[in-house]
Amino acid sequence: MQPLIVVNFKTYATAMGEKAVELAQAMERASSEHVRMVAVVSAFDLHAVKLAAPTLAVSYTHLTLPTILLV
Repeated sequence: MQPLIVVNFKTYATAMGEKAVELAQAMERASSEHVRMVAVVSAFDLHAVKLAAPTLAVSYTHLTLPTILLV
């Protein structure tokens, strides 16, 4: 079984917009067959992050309720 690292981007300025894309790409590069990474992004950043890091598991949070949905 692989270790799982989940990073919740929340709505921090350092993990929104272009910074969310950069962080997701770094996570995708750091992922390996030994570690599974999941990025939990704002719904606003979901599309851009999936385009920028297509092999990274991505979930999103609704603005008021957390949603568990891997896309």
